[in-house]
Amino acid sequence: MSRKQVVNQEKEIPRYSQIINDYQHNTIQRIRKITDNFVESQKDIIVNSFRLWSDWMISPRQVAENYFLLFKFCITQKY
Repeated sequence: MSRKQVVNQEKEIPRYSQIINDYQHNTIQRIRKITDNFVESQKDIIVNSFRLWSDWMISPRQVAENYFLLFKFCITQKY
């Protein structure tokens, strides 16, 4: 390889470096989007699971209200 060829090849290094950097940047951005979408989908699954579970469960407030109504009913009944 001649000196001129070496110099010409060295001139191309910044261009190749930029191509590689652009590729890496784009790859990182895509991975970030995929990761963000995955995390958001997991959050949605968790939130919806809690909603579904809470529909089956009675809240402590509801238990207290039911107990009060039962107690009130028992008090107001005449034997």
